[in-house]
Amino acid sequence: MIEKQVNTRRLMQIDDFNSDIFFQEDFIGYLSKVKYIFDEDVEDLPITFLMYFDKIVAMIRVIREDDSVEVRSIEFELANKLDAIDVSDNYLWKDALGSQLHWVWSLTNNQGYTDGIQFEWTNHSLKKSIMIQAIAIGSCFRLYKVEQFAF
Repeated sequence: MIEKQVNTRRLMQIDDFNSDIFFQEDFIGYLSKVKYIFDEDVEDLPITFLMYFDKIVAMIRVIREDDSVEVRSIEFELANKLDAIDVSDNYLWKDALGSQLHWVWSLTNNQGYTDGIQFEWTNHSLKKSIMIQAIAIGSCFRLYKVEQFAF
């Protein structure tokens, strides 16, 4: 289980949402890689994902007891040792690679539980924003690309 492998202090619980992990320094760098960690019981949906920036690795995981979301900063060395699959070239993430993170939102469902997170990057070469949501459902993440509707 990941909880035993990660020996870092908890930087942010989404229930007390703040964006310190992503904006603790003036600039954490550009998104360079994304990896998923899967559970053997649910092979097609990630339980954790890792976002690699120039200065930090952010680990976003589902807390199974209540399907809330936890975000931590972990060491690069530890992140590289985890059994994770690189999905950087996936449709969902490829436009965000090389981009700067601008916004992070916590998402609260109709029952008052904070069970999701949304990210927005600016991709200057594509001249657009990239928004990705991660919603915790059934102890796994459902990931969505959010796109603006053209009228």
